Amino acid sequence: HYVPNDAPIVDGQMFLMDGGLEKFGYASDNTRTFPVNGKFSPEQRQWYEMVLRAEKECIAMIKPGVEWRDVHMHALRVIVAGLQENGCIAADASFEELMAAHIPLRFHAPRPRPHDRPRRPRRRRLPQGLHPFHRA
Repeated sequence: HYVPNDAPIVDGQMFLMDGGLEKFGYASDNTRTFPVNGKFSPEQRQWYEMVLRAEKECIAMIKPGVEWRDVHMHALRVIVAGLQENGCIAADASFEELMAAHIPLRFHAPRPRPHDRPRRPRRRRLPQGLHPFHRA
């Protein structure tokens, strides 16, 4: 994370807002990105839409009984496919080969905060009636 926050905002760059949040004992990031000048360049739009596609598809997957790991892996698959389409990583490599080589970026998965929460199983299912955007 970028801590000093003292760099000038420059026309043509993207602004990244990375806000942490916690709900029901889970901590996660809520990240938003937008162009400083209000208009995407073609390359910025391509990257933005790739991440937006992953987000929308993963949100659509959320329902009771779905494991977080499955949603996380789907996000990785969408991002890897986008990186391949954009020519950033080898288009002829399979997802499994790329995972074995640790090519995909690490994503923050919702998880208990380790310093003050009891250890829970990694493969947690979403509790009945709880949606990640649920408001108490």
